[in-house]
Amino acid sequence: MHGLLLRLGAFIAAFVLAGITTSITNRVFLRFDNVAVGSVVISPDGRGGFSSFRSRDGVDLFVEHFDFPSHESANAAFQDMLRGAQRTVEREVLYDREGKRITGERMVIIFRAESGVDAAAVISLDDATVYRIASTSLRHTLLFEQTHRRY
Repeated sequence: MHGLLLRLGAFIAAFVLAGITTSITNRVFLRFDNVAVGSVVISPDGRGGFSSFRSRDGVDLFVEHFDFPSHESANAAFQDMLRGAQRTVEREVLYDREGKRITGERMVIIFRAESGVDAAAVISLDDATVYRIASTSLRHTLLFEQTHRRY
């Protein structure tokens, strides 16, 4: 009987330790699972797509990209996306691959989501393309952009 209780205690301790380790790992080393994709149309004349992700710790994140026929229409959509900003966290100029010509800008903003909670977004204008990464977590948004940025 004593051996059975000892084994049962060791099993429970191993189970609890594994659960705690997994939880900490998922919070420290964020990983995202793609849960949805689709097409999007945005005014004035942009077309693109979106991907919806869920991190292993349960935070949802949305990535959208829009292609426009001109830089001017992309800039109009970019400015429209920034209208809902409550606060600007970061702003930078984007250059071409050689670092000589300005192609657009990147902004990190805090805004009020439709659900009423504060959310964060990275919105980038790169020539005739606009990218938007948004989540309720600024940390998740910035980390996703850092690991997946292609512009």
